[in-house]
Amino acid sequence: MTLFHMIAQLDLCLDFWSAQKLAADCEAFPTSPADQSRAERLWDLVRMAGYKLGVEADAWRRLHEELHIDPEWFLRDLRGYDTVKLTEQAARLVPWTAEEAAAGMRRLGMDDAKVPMVEGALQAMCALIDQRVAWWNVGKG
Repeated sequence: MTLFHMIAQLDLCLDFWSAQKLAADCEAFPTSPADQSRAERLWDLVRMAGYKLGVEADAWRRLHEELHIDPEWFLRDLRGYDTVKLTEQAARLVPWTAEEAAAGMRRLGMDDAKVPMVEGALQAMCALIDQRVAWWNVGKG
């Protein structure tokens, strides 16, 4: 689960920084009238990636707090850990509430998508643990 979490977080980091670079380029070097609209959509993608990064990080912390385990213990020796931490810090400088995320998703044409929430991410993590425990216990009864 630690590796899945880290890979997903690194993917969101890539989304965050890539969209930020593209948005800044559209604003700084416009080549057409559509660039301002494109930049606004890209800034929504930056904020959405940051929002999702924070949701997953908060769910990870809550899971480990409930288990009375340091949430950083499994992560800090993995490659990419510093990137995830620095990106999470940067993302939290442009915070979005769940309502703002929902509005951003509508602007991006994702009307039917469900807004990610810490509780949902936490439930998914717990479900993965339960699945692994069930798999390990098969045949032991």
